[in-house]
Amino acid sequence: MKTLWILTHEFYPKRGGIGVYVEALARSASRCHAVTVWVPQAKELEKVSFPFSLCQLPVRGTQNLSEVFTTLFTLVRACEGREDVVLCFAEPAALRVAMLGIALGVLPALPCVLVLHGSEIQQFYSRWDLRFLFSALLRRAVSIGTVSEYNRKWLVDHFSVSDNKIQLVPGTLKEGFGCDPKSIVKLNTIVTLITVGRIHPRKGQLAVLEALSLIPKGKVMLRYRIIGPVVDVKYAEQLRQLAKKLPFEVLFENELSDEQLKNAYQQSDVFIMTSMPYKHSVEGFGIVYLEAGAYGLPSIAHDVGGVYSAVLNGKTGLLVDHRDRSALADAIVYLCENTAERRRLGDNAYQHAKSWTWDDNRDALFGRV
Repeated sequence: MKTLWILTHEFYPKRGGIGVYVEALARSASRCHAVTVWVPQAKELEKVSFPFSLCQLPVRGTQNLSEVFTTLFTLVRACEGREDVVLCFAEPAALRVAMLGIALGVLPALPCVLVLHGSEIQQFYSRWDLRFLFSALLRRAVSIGTVSEYNRKWLVDHFSVSDNKIQLVPGTLKEGFGCDPKSIVKLNTIVTLITVGRIHPRKGQLAVLEALSLIPKGKVMLRYRIIGPVVDVKYAEQLRQLAKKLPFEVLFENELSDEQLKNAYQQSDVFIMTSMPYKHSVEGFGIVYLEAGAYGLPSIAHDVGGVYSAVLNGKTGLLVDHRDRSALADAIVYLCENTAERRRLGDNAYQHAKSWTWDDNRDALFGRV
């Protein structure tokens, strides 16, 4: 049995994609290995239990330089005299810790496993110093997981990493998430669109509102639910001002509990998240598309980054160019007017969401260590 230490800056009670990913991966790994997840401090952690150990770091998860140093030297001290540990750097902040360890010559000489979500690959490539350190870390790694084929190709093309070292480990569903769409009874005559994601320019809620503004009044009957925490106040206000001008009901809802989110999916008809390229950040995959698919929702999305692996164009949803608001408006109208097509795409989305498991990811990522 391997001893796995998984490092992350994002974990419960945060509920973003990385937090979901790390928790689910750790749950699966704990069925085969002794797992400790190194996480930022949070009082809420005292109220929950997990099938793996937690080590709370003396940091808050802000990713600032001080916290990166603190995490590194806490890890270095913990690794003294240990030869049985495999280190898993599970997301961008953890990778920065490892890269700092390489720069200072103190990264423990233990097997390393990396998980790459997407944007960090481009961010590290954009600066020569980070590119140098990231390349050194890639060479140190025993196994490298990428969440999409897009990320794998980017890694091979820009860092010349051998395909043999790379494992595909896409995000997938948490245990107990989803239900057979045939069991869901919908009585509404109004089509409900739903976006689940933080209120930030990269998540593209503005593109949806701009597309809705192009749909003639009375063309379709729909409402739009925007669910997620505000992380960019100016952007959120821009969304609210545009929403007031639309002939459709637009609801802004904060982050929901798991149960509330499940209900929201069951009450909706179409999932829409039109992620945008933003600086050096891009959607690497998008677990949330699978979450929606697990409730039989087809997706409308922009064809950026690794989204095409999460949303299969014409099979589980519709992909459009991120620069074309008219095409986005047409996709919305098409699914609003075609119940049978929504059902076909939604049924396929349900099957796609169930096609990969966390045990698959665990075996691919840690099987060679």
